[in-house]
Amino acid sequence: MQLLLCRHEIRRCGVGSVAAPLVAGAALGAGVAVSTDGAGTPGAWAAGAALSLVAGLATAAGLSREPLVELHLTLPTPYRTTVGRRLLMLVGSAAIGALALAASAHGESAATAAHVAGLTTLLLAVAAWACVALPSAGAASGAVIGAWLGVLLVLDRLAQGSIGVAVFVALATLPAVSAHRALGDPERLLPRGAS
Repeated sequence: MQLLLCRHEIRRCGVGSVAAPLVAGAALGAGVAVSTDGAGTPGAWAAGAALSLVAGLATAAGLSREPLVELHLTLPTPYRTTVGRRLLMLVGSAAIGALALAASAHGESAATAAHVAGLTTLLLAVAAWACVALPSAGAASGAVIGAWLGVLLVLDRLAQGSIGVAVFVALATLPAVSAHRALGDPERLLPRGAS
């Protein structure tokens, strides 16, 4: 992507939405690095879960900032492509934040890193779907928080390890495919009563 286009998409997502996973990854990484309580993996796991939530909420906030979807639908670039570019900026930010966290987790297990990656993938997919299907950023954020709590309170107890990561990725395909289909249908993108 061209540099000017990247800068434009970052502006449209909101600098705060793009910077939040970066700052959270660095701050949580610093917290894990200086922790002396010997918590080890649970501390890194909790930091990873918090980073996943921040990335999901930043995605919900960043993708729901488009006030004039009707105008976007008249442009030569499909709206699906525009949202894909913005999602790419947010995913890149989450990945860099996760790398900052992983760099400070002195030899933590690969299972913790895989768990964080799977959870983040699921929350980003839920955020993308919620921004298309729900009417506001608040509702999209609520869906992300609900998915995060569902994972932490239910799925983490039932499916652990590599099976849990596979379940996260499998569950992420459902909202991702639904969002992709909805972005291709202009009737579903218009606000209620505008068509």
